[in-house]
Amino acid sequence: MKQQNLALGSDVIIDEPEAAALAATTACPAEFTQTAAAWNDGPGIRSLHQRDLESEVILIISEQADVACEMAELHKFHGITMRRWRMADNDFSRQSRPLATLGCKTTAPLLLQAMTEQLSIHLQRTGVIAVLMIDRADDAVPLTRALLAGGVDCIELTLRTDAALESLRRIRAEVPEMTVGVGTILTPQQAHDARDAGASFGVAPGMNPRVVAEAKRIGLPFAPGICTPTDIELAVEAGCRVLKFFPSEPSGGLAYLRAISAPFMHLGVQFIPLGGVGPANAAQYLREPSVLALGGSWLAPKDLIAKGDWAAITKLAREASDIVKQVRP
Repeated sequence: MKQQNLALGSDVIIDEPEAAALAATTACPAEFTQTAAAWNDGPGIRSLHQRDLESEVILIISEQADVACEMAELHKFHGITMRRWRMADNDFSRQSRPLATLGCKTTAPLLLQAMTEQLSIHLQRTGVIAVLMIDRADDAVPLTRALLAGGVDCIELTLRTDAALESLRRIRAEVPEMTVGVGTILTPQQAHDARDAGASFGVAPGMNPRVVAEAKRIGLPFAPGICTPTDIELAVEAGCRVLKFFPSEPSGGLAYLRAISAPFMHLGVQFIPLGGVGPANAAQYLREPSVLALGGSWLAPKDLIAKGDWAAITKLAREASDIVKQVRP
C-alpha cells in the first residue's frame, strides 16, 4: 500500500484492511516534523505520534471502536482539529471493527501556556475588551465590524443570551481578525461550548475551581473572576495569572485592587477590571502596572445595538482606543 499524505479536517471512509495498514503508511503534513514512534497504549490500541515542539499528529488504531472514540475525544479536548476515519459501513458501535483517527493535538499544558502568554501580549497592546451582550445573532458581524473600525480588536461575548454562541461562530467565520472570548462561563459544559464554538479565551464572574480545571484540561485560556485575596489565592493555585477584577468600582476600585493584589504581584498576576469602568476613569486604570486591560461594557450599550447604530458604537470604540494610545503609546 502506498504512503498516504493526509490533510486534516474532513472525514474519509476506509475499509478494514486500510485501517489496519494506516499505522505504517501515514505521512504527516509538511509542517510537522517527520519523526514517528509507535507504541502500545493499552489492550488492542496502537498509536502513531508524529510531533514537533508544539503539535502532535495522532493516529489511533483500535479493535475496540468505543475505546478508540473515547481516546479520540480525549485528544480532541486539547486539539486544534480532528480527522476521523470511519469504517465503510459507517458503524461506530461494532466492537470488532477498528477505528483510525488522525488529529492535530497541542501538547498541553505547554502550548496552553504559550497561547495564554500570546493572548496577554495582545491584551496589553489593545488595552480594552468590549464586553457584549447580543440578543440577535444577526447583529454580531456588523457590531464587530463597527468596533474594529473604532480600533477595538478584542471582544468578550457574554453567555447571557441564547444568541451568544451563534454570534461567536459567525464572527469567527466572517471577521477573523477580531479576537473573541466568551464570558459568564459558569459551568464546565459552557467552557466546552465556548471552546467548540471557537473562543480564543474564556472569562467568568467568579472563581469556580471546577470550571477553571476543565478550561485548563481542554486547552482554553481562562480568566476567573476575583474580588478577595482568597479568590486570588485559589486562582493562582489553579494556575491562572490573568484574573478578572469584578465588580471593580463597587468593590473599592483601584485602591482596593492595589491592596488585595500586593501579596501576589511577585507571581506575575495581572488583572482585567470590569464594573464601573468607563471613559472617565479608564486612563487611571490603564496606568496601573497590575492592569492588563479593561473590560468595557460601555463600548456597545444594548440600546445602540438594538437600534443598529453602528456609527455611534464606532465612535465609542474610537474614544476608548484613543485613551489606550495616550496611556500606552
